[in-house]
Amino acid sequence: MTELLATWTAQLWKTPGTTYYLDGHRKAVFTDHLIPRGLIGRTGKILGCRALVLLHDPQGHPRFVTTGRGDNHLTQETTSVLKCYEEMVASEHVSTLVIDREGMSTDFLRRLTQDGRTIITILRSDQYTGLATFNTVGDFLPLQTDAQGRVIREVAPAQFQLDDLTLQVALIRDHRSQTTLPSADAVPRSPGFRWSDTGPMWWEPTWQATPTPALASEPRLIPIVTTAPVRDPQELVTLYTRRWPVQENIIKDWLLPLGLDCNHGYAKTEVLNSEVAKRREGLQRRIETSKQRAQNAGIRSVQATKRAEKLKKRLKERGDELYREINAYTFAHELDPDWYRHKAKVKEMKATADAELDELRGRYHRADQQANEEHDKQRRYCQQQCDLDESGHVGEGSVFPGKLRSRHLGSLGPVLSLTGRYHSRQRLCDREVTPFS
Repeated sequence: MTELLATWTAQLWKTPGTTYYLDGHRKAVFTDHLIPRGLIGRTGKILGCRALVLLHDPQGHPRFVTTGRGDNHLTQETTSVLKCYEEMVASEHVSTLVIDREGMSTDFLRRLTQDGRTIITILRSDQYTGLATFNTVGDFLPLQTDAQGRVIREVAPAQFQLDDLTLQVALIRDHRSQTTLPSADAVPRSPGFRWSDTGPMWWEPTWQATPTPALASEPRLIPIVTTAPVRDPQELVTLYTRRWPVQENIIKDWLLPLGLDCNHGYAKTEVLNSEVAKRREGLQRRIETSKQRAQNAGIRSVQATKRAEKLKKRLKERGDELYREINAYTFAHELDPDWYRHKAKVKEMKATADAELDELRGRYHRADQQANEEHDKQRRYCQQQCDLDESGHVGEGSVFPGKLRSRHLGSLGPVLSLTGRYHSRQRLCDREVTPFS
């Protein structure tokens, strides 16, 4: 069947070329028997499946398809698939192969290079850290501009050393997406640093969450590599990015009859991205939950603070009252010849008073500790809102389809709506408080 399919497609689309696109696709299989498992790209789950390897020509026509075990890696099947296809269709030879980042393996690249093939792929994000990773980086030239004529993507030639292989690189610098740079200077992670002379403090009811200041960043790098010399990096970028219209979208069309299609708007048509909408709804729920928890923690902190102040006042008054009684008794009997008998009574009165005061003191410290804990909770929830407001908003648009880019959701509104006056005090745990000396 596979041989008939390859022969039929070669006769149907008589447009022989030397550049082909190769990709893999796993289809989940639900069965009572144990079968090899693999990663289902659409859902991100590890399930029992069958693995398809698909070969497309530059016009997007599917030329060859094989089915294998679900745990087979694409690099393990590529060599056999290409040889099988060339044996069945003797008139065609795959000299240039475009493959996704699954093909970034030294042994894989070396093996296909020895077979006389040119590989075009993209580096994995864990294989480079910045411009310093690449050698002989040339000048960046404009690659794409926006509606206002501003350059949003640039490309430059470069080289990348992968073990003993020297790969030619078309290095894309995307100004629409930023990568955080490591910095020794710690950015304040507390909403307290957003104080101003006129604005509300973070614990006040009128405070509104603002995005946490972003760390230092630089435009994201997208390195497209090849094993052959590069004359024009823009041509290399064009050749690789054609994977989406001529292969990725074709694979998605296969899922339409199964009801598993997912439209990401690759044709520049405004459509609802279900993944983005789902993620935005989840983040909005987290923001609302943080706001509610911050409000509740603030209320509990106020209540515990008031309770601690009442207990502190009661402790002071009761201590003064008890020791006034002890002092009065001592002054009344200190000149008595039988003072030693009254001394035992004074000790007993002190022990009784200390026991009662210790119980009140314990209640006061527990209330004070609860006020401090709730105060810290409120602070953490306010900070969480700022972090979510800065990093959790998503939109559409990226260098390669399917990626997510930040966009602001708008004002979050007031975080707290406490009733009564908030006691803006220093935390009681920061200083020692004693009812009396």
